Amino acid sequence: TQFFGPISEALRSGLDGVEAALNAVPWFVLPLAVAAIVWRLRDWKMTLLAGLAMLYPAVVGLWGVTIETLALMTISVFVSVAIGVPLGVWAAFNRRFEQMIRPVLDAMQTVPAPVYFIPMLVLFGVGPVSAAAATIIYALPPAVRLTTLGIRQVAPAMIEAGEMFGSTRRQMLLKIQLPAALPTVMAGVNQALMMALGIVVLATLLAAGGLGQTVMDTLSKRRPGRGFVAGLAIVAIAVVLDRVGRAIVE
Repeated sequence: TQFFGPISEALRSGLDGVEAALNAVPWFVLPLAVAAIVWRLRDWKMTLLAGLAMLYPAVVGLWGVTIETLALMTISVFVSVAIGVPLGVWAAFNRRFEQMIRPVLDAMQTVPAPVYFIPMLVLFGVGPVSAAAATIIYALPPAVRLTTLGIRQVAPAMIEAGEMFGSTRRQMLLKIQLPAALPTVMAGVNQALMMALGIVVLATLLAAGGLGQTVMDTLSKRRPGRGFVAGLAIVAIAVVLDRVGRAIVE
């Protein structure tokens, strides 16, 4: 269709581009980069844990499928945040708009994830694009809700100070409210990451590939040992993303 065709092509190009970029980087660079980011917390134990967790998929021979999972999550979370933060800002300033989207967000959080797969199959077909679209919908609500919450929790004294200095509404938002709300907004981004990771295994129903497909294959072939190794790789990625998100918030 004229509407969903460009969306599908954009998601496919993004997935292919991120995967190609990650594959072009030597395998040891990502663990070092993760360790460098987490080191901002000044906790060497957490830094070592995050670096080893990122190294684990390479050690057990799952680096390729891990890159597929990271590419899917990168694009899905990026789009979720790019849509969710502006919606959250709008909802923070417009009560009527918030009341309109609240039931939609409630439904998006309560409806089981596999329910999203049926319309995604119809609109985008089988493959990683459908999985990315379903993940975007599943991960969007935390970004919207926590952005709205963060902006509304900005101290009134800070807003009054901005008004005293003659700040416009745009300056107030960009220079006072959003910076003050950034920890809460980043918590929403972290929640979006965790929710996106939670759909990784289920997305194999859409032929998304990645670590989830490896887990499903081991179940069908009755190879519990390999399945346990792949499951630990998903846990390792969850640890890495959580620690990196926490470091960025700090």
